[in-house]
Amino acid sequence: MHAERFILRTDSDGHLANLPTFPPNEEVEVIVLLKEPKKPKPRNQPSPLLAWQGAKLIGDDIAPAFSAEEWGKLL
Repeated sequence: MHAERFILRTDSDGHLANLPTFPPNEEVEVIVLLKEPKKPKPRNQPSPLLAWQGAKLIGDDIAPAFSAEEWGKLL
């Protein structure tokens, strides 16, 4: 037995278009794998331990608190 891979597209009604032709009087097994839609990345949020205690993210929490000029010779 051998395997063949077919990549088919559906039309606007969801019907398969351009189906391949198979030999007459043959048994054919079809395996269909549907791709899962990509899940959006979770956004950064405050810790659940701080929930309902007034914790908020304000502005850019990733940017440095001090610029390189403010650090001077220490940087």
